[in-house]
Amino acid sequence: MDSLLAGIPNLLDDSVPDGDNDTQNEEVTRWGDIEALPKKLEWTDDFEPKWHDDVAAGLNGYLAEAAVQMSGARFVALSGVIAQLERAIAMYFVDLHTTQHGYTE
Repeated sequence: MDSLLAGIPNLLDDSVPDGDNDTQNEEVTRWGDIEALPKKLEWTDDFEPKWHDDVAAGLNGYLAEAAVQMSGARFVALSGVIAQLERAIAMYFVDLHTTQHGYTE
C-alpha cells in the first residue's frame, strides 16, 4: 500500500495551467510594492537580502538533500532552531485564529 500511495503525485487545481516546469508558472496576483520595501525597512545601499532557505541553510537547519532522499523533489527537512522556529510560527497562527478569529481545532 505504501508504494502505491508513494506513486500518487500531488494533484493540482484545475485552474493551474499546464507547463513543463515552474518557469511557465502564471502570476495571478501581486501584493505590496517591492520597490518601496528597501526604504520602508531602512536597508542601506549595500544590503543584499537573502532567500529564507539560504538563511536556514546557513544555520544548518535546512536539509534539502536529506529530504530528497526521504520523499523526493521539492520537499525539505528542517532541524534544530529552524525546526523550532517553524513550529513556533505554526503554533502562533493556530493560537491567534482559535482565540481571535473563530477557528475551531
